[in-house]
Amino acid sequence: MDPASEAADPIRVAVEAMAPSRKRAFRELLVLLRSEKRASPYDGSVRDCWVVVEQGAKLIVYCRGGLTGRSESDAWGVLDADDASLGHDDCWYRSLDDAFIASGLCDRSLVPSDHEFL
Repeated sequence: MDPASEAADPIRVAVEAMAPSRKRAFRELLVLLRSEKRASPYDGSVRDCWVVVEQGAKLIVYCRGGLTGRSESDAWGVLDADDASLGHDDCWYRSLDDAFIASGLCDRSLVPSDHEFL
């Protein structure tokens, strides 16, 4: 299986797991999946991330293993398009839904006031 197809499966599953109202809004922002190399701010290691949304200088990415490369639980990042790093801990989320909300790209009317990040 090629890397793009391998990355597409968890992305597809994550989109389907989103709340229906946010899923519709998110799908309008999806871009053609592409890979970017990003460096860890902690050890300099370079990792492949898959860009799923690009709006101005903001990206939502999927990175197998998350920020550290060892944790599938925080595989969704909200990163700066103008910076080649993986960002810091507070840029990474357990779900695509949480990353979408935290990115500021999700209309707040689609987020319940009692939403808790996973």
